[in-house]
Amino acid sequence: MRVTPQRLLIEEALRRIGRHATAEEVRRAVADRLPHATAPTVYATLELLAELGRVRKVRAGRGPLLFDPRVDRHAHFVCSSCGAVFDLPAQAPAEIVDPAPALAAARAAGHHPEAAEVVVEGRCARCVQAPR
Repeated sequence: MRVTPQRLLIEEALRRIGRHATAEEVRRAVADRLPHATAPTVYATLELLAELGRVRKVRAGRGPLLFDPRVDRHAHFVCSSCGAVFDLPAQAPAEIVDPAPALAAARAAGHHPEAAEVVVEGRCARCVQAPR
């Protein structure tokens, strides 16, 4: 990958956002410094950064693809009410997010898995406390 100022700004923007973000959110975050950056350009750059292990892709339920500035192994919680995505803290991350059993099961079924992650779904604390 050629390191370009545009790619660096896009990666820095995701890190500044500091949470899971869509390509469009990242595009808006760089709009003042890269006014001609299009959504497809930002998306392609984030995809490339994910392939290189610099960011992580997160598919959370039925929502849009998110990009995570954290690349260490960790699980996610997705709120079924508001759609928010949270990183789950773990005392022993390797035990909690070990994808080996899921990957082995997929291979045994004849599939060719590329990745696996732990995603817990339910209602977040904020939605549980909100009056209905």
